[in-house]
Amino acid sequence: MPDWALYAEQSGLPHYEDSSERIASIILLAVSCVGVLGNAFVAHLFYRFEHLRRYPSNLLILALCLGDGLMCSPRLVEIPIVLANRGYPVWYHPYCQLFGAMTYTSSYMSGYTLSAVSLERYFAIVKGKTVTRRQCLLISIGIWSFAVMVATVLPVVTAIGKGVAWSPYVMQSSGLYCLIDWGDTSAAGRAQVIIALFTLAMCVLTIVGGYSMIYRHVKRVGASVKDVKMASMIYTTTSTPSEASDKHGRSTDGKSGRGQANATMSALERALLWKGIIMSAVFLVNWMPYTAMIFYEAVLGRHDVPKGFETISWFGSVLNAVMDPVLFITLDTRVRACACRSLGCGVADDVRNSNNVNSARTRGTSRPELLLDQSRQRVATEMLDDDLVESTCPA
Repeated sequence: MPDWALYAEQSGLPHYEDSSERIASIILLAVSCVGVLGNAFVAHLFYRFEHLRRYPSNLLILALCLGDGLMCSPRLVEIPIVLANRGYPVWYHPYCQLFGAMTYTSSYMSGYTLSAVSLERYFAIVKGKTVTRRQCLLISIGIWSFAVMVATVLPVVTAIGKGVAWSPYVMQSSGLYCLIDWGDTSAAGRAQVIIALFTLAMCVLTIVGGYSMIYRHVKRVGASVKDVKMASMIYTTTSTPSEASDKHGRSTDGKSGRGQANATMSALERALLWKGIIMSAVFLVNWMPYTAMIFYEAVLGRHDVPKGFETISWFGSVLNAVMDPVLFITLDTRVRACACRSLGCGVADDVRNSNNVNSARTRGTSRPELLLDQSRQRVATEMLDDDLVESTCPA
């Protein structure tokens, strides 16, 4: 018969919380509730609005939301247990292992999906190569499979090698969650540290580097639009009849067309620059403390890190799962419009329809794909144009 008390001891249980841990648990419960609701709301938007499902790359965003929800949801179960029992009792051991595996899996899944999203946008905008629904689905399945293997199989192999096969996940020094021992000096333990640090480094490089190259590409395209006649042709041939001439019936001149074209690229450059800065800053602020903690324990060779620093590091990783749906809604005009419509805070249908009448005019002066070469027009339409000027959410 299994000796559950021994297994619990191997995982650092029972663990009785102090006053600071109790306060941290209550705050973490509130943050996790927001994370679960936010990610569930984004999933609801995909289910309700076919307009969002039309873009294959958004399947990666949906997979990211599911992974972030998996990061936050265990807290909704374990924290009430902690508050009711003033800590983690011996019988919590199976939940420690289950929630540890869920948390570890979701961390890898979120990291690699963020990298995939950044790479997808880079290849679509800069290289003119789009992905299909099937490709996005295969990418998501591959990421989930790799995350499960690294977060479940490898810790179990490590635990078997140490003679604690039933306890691959241990209570952390913060007393808030269970995860692997980053200070394990075995070969499998070192492999987990290397994979984790590689994943975090790859996320930083793809997010910061990807958006930097996208911004440079758009800026380079904007700088190349210097021909007044070309700018005038772009402006006049894509505008509505009422727009192609002024109120006296005269054709718009090339200088006006060039001004509109330059304004378009300036708006696009600013939008992409701010998106890159915000996404990079959020990821770095949230994950760098935990990265430093992993490196510290790996160098130290034992599971021993200051409690306060470990608590802050853990809050950062959870906050990243909470911030992802917020960023997705606020930085994507299409999703923001659908969110407003779903919450009943959007404009009335008649006002929306009247705005649609003038949408051609907006597009005539603000379509960035007209400033790109013909082979990338469809990419610009899907990736850039709607994100800049689409303010409605078709059902």
